[in-house]
Amino acid sequence: MYITTVNVRDILQLNALNDPEIKHALLEDILASNGNRMDLAYQEFLSLLSERLQDQCKSMSMYGLPEPAQLRTELEQYQINHDVESEMQEYTELISTTPNNEQQQQIFDVVTQHIKEEIRTFIFVDKKGGTGV
Repeated sequence: MYITTVNVRDILQLNALNDPEIKHALLEDILASNGNRMDLAYQEFLSLLSERLQDQCKSMSMYGLPEPAQLRTELEQYQINHDVESEMQEYTELISTTPNNEQQQQIFDVVTQHIKEEIRTFIFVDKKGGTGV
């Protein structure tokens, strides 16, 4: 999407959302995926911009911008920003080149079981990274 290649600072400095021509150019990629409805595309754009600002510990209001009508949940943001297939491929390659030791695999199995069964839990792992202990 266009928003990921545009510098957020540039958008804010240009006051791009007040210029119809720049606003339309920014929304062009998003527009097609929203049935060419400008109102939906604009809300998605605001959501993306808000997420980028939150990554920098900033808010829309700091720049006098409206908040999106509906903010995405953390899970929705993750699902949009992460490709499950490529991550599964990366996991498969990693596990074949650097398999877990027995203790690491036990922890991995417990965590994945809780995720699959949607069990909420806190799991604390308290050892030095890379020690395999």
